[in-house]
Order: sequence, then structure tokens, then C-alpha cells
Amino acid sequence: MAAAGLVMSAGMVWQASYATFDDSITNPGNSWETGAVTLTDNANGAALFAGYGTNLPPGTAPSRCIEVTYGGDVTADVRLYLARLDDYGQELDTLLTMKVELGSGSSCASPGTWTPIFNTTLRAMPGDWASGLGLWAPDGSAKETHPYRFTPAIAADNAVQGDRVSADFVWEARSR
Repeated sequence: MAAAGLVMSAGMVWQASYATFDDSITNPGNSWETGAVTLTDNANGAALFAGYGTNLPPGTAPSRCIEVTYGGDVTADVRLYLARLDDYGQELDTLLTMKVELGSGSSCASPGTWTPIFNTTLRAMPGDWASGLGLWAPDGSAKETHPYRFTPAIAADNAVQGDRVSADFVWEARSR
């Protein structure tokens, strides 16, 4: 009898140790979507000075304008820098001054106020995003276009006769 009571008592303790309260709640439908940075220009990526730079005399050459559009949906910094500068072992990169201006308007036809952002030799132009020329920080709420005007000037120095230089202008946007 004592043994039966012990088994019965152990069964009740065992059952009581497995009796619990529990509850749960689910928060369904979580998802994440990233923003994007997008840059385009009205030259469709073609050279700004294609067919322009042959037989140039010393002095200021005609300006060229390009419209750059930020179409991203996040706040970003847009900067301009030079890539793939090739002086072909000559001196024109140090004797060609490039004046670069950023317009406050939305097109080359309606540039608004021009703000100078660079005006020294092509060789001195920044060569990466970290040191790039920037004054433009679109907030990503809508497409935003700004014109850039480039005005080259060649030094009146006999050392540039027959020289050439080539480079790529790069606009890069990085989200904040």
C-alpha cells in the first residue's frame, strides 16, 4: 500500500511539473527594401569634348555644358572627378586649365547661377570620389538635374605645341 501511494504521489508530482502556462504573439509581414542611387547625363555617356580638341590654339576654348540627373530615391552626395588621365608623356595636362562650374538651374538652357567648383590645371583635378568636386546633395525625393559647364584654356607656351591629353570625367553618387 505504501508503495502504491508512493507511485500515485510521484505521478501527481510528475504531472504537475509538466503543467505550464504559455502564450505567443506573431508580428507577420516584415520585409526590407533598399534604396538606390542612379545617375544619367544628357550625353548618354559620350565624351563631352569628342571631336572638339584638335588643332586648338592657345587661349580660352569654347565651353561645353552637360546635364547630370540624379534619379535615386535616397539622399546622396554627387561628386565629379577625373579618371584615366593620360598625358602621353607630354605636358598639356599641366598647361591646360579647366574651369568647371555647377549651375543652380536644371538645364544648360536654364542654368541658373553658375558656381565655380574648379579652375586649375587638368593634372590638379581630383582623381577619386573621396577628393571629388561636390556641392550637390540630392535628397532622393524626386529626380534632380544640374548643368555643369566646362571651359578649357590652353597656356600660351611653346611646350604644348602638338601635345595631347585625354581623360574621363566621372560623376559618382554615394548614399549617405
